[in-house]
Amino acid sequence: MTAALNIQDNAGNTALHLAAKFSNQWIFYFLIQNPHVQLDLVNNKGQTPLDIAWKHRPQGIIYGLDPRVRIHLLLKGAGAKTGSYKRDWFIENNVRNKLDESKLDKMITDSTQIIGVGSVLIVTVTMAAAITIPGGFRTAEDRHKGTAMLSDSTVFQLFIIANTLALVYSGLATMCVMFAGVATVDIRTRMSTFLLSLLFVYCSSKALVASFLFGLYAVLPPTAMKIAYISSAIAAPFLVLDVLWFIFAVAFGEVMLLRRLGCIKWLQTISFARGHIHLQHWT
Repeated sequence: MTAALNIQDNAGNTALHLAAKFSNQWIFYFLIQNPHVQLDLVNNKGQTPLDIAWKHRPQGIIYGLDPRVRIHLLLKGAGAKTGSYKRDWFIENNVRNKLDESKLDKMITDSTQIIGVGSVLIVTVTMAAAITIPGGFRTAEDRHKGTAMLSDSTVFQLFIIANTLALVYSGLATMCVMFAGVATVDIRTRMSTFLLSLLFVYCSSKALVASFLFGLYAVLPPTAMKIAYISSAIAAPFLVLDVLWFIFAVAFGEVMLLRRLGCIKWLQTISFARGHIHLQHWT
């Protein structure tokens, strides 16, 4: 069985070569965990699995959970080597040619339109929530007239904080989108501001959900807490599901690498770069 894992086809490709070529991360995980799978076998073109993974890895703005990115990073973490031909020649013919600035420009322009709409919608919702606050305003003829009726409630105060954070983050996202969408700004600045806009929209959406939950608790009477609990159970997963998926996707690959290398070697090679969004510049 061990020998079968390293069998090469007519083109000299092993199962690991093909997993890297077609970006099949689940087959790749099955192979990479086995220490008997050789990482440095070359095919008829002189390419190792790392070369193929590097060739197929996207350039420019990179999503860290992209299977092509995960395969490339885990191969490097496992100690895989490149082929015998010149590194500079490989980069020039297989990596640099993929960095088409016009395509990157179009991708950023199209993406900023979507992010911009989302951030403006969140700004609108948070502004409306600040004006029409839960519980209404005091109408009695005294010095507290016009203030929020629930202003002394801790949950209401948390609602105000969460709503303010959502407004600030979405406002920052809108500003970043403006820079990212301007064609006269250099491409590196546009890439950086685009990634910042993604981060700010992400944070604002989380804060918006939190403000909804706090507002719900603030206005419901103690006798209706069951409704609040049910509503929270429906909305709360939005705050953590993506985080849990990210942890699972990264941890699963790292566990496979741990099984191959052992604890000590794995700790020596672990890298934060294996689990986040990359901004890759070129020279």
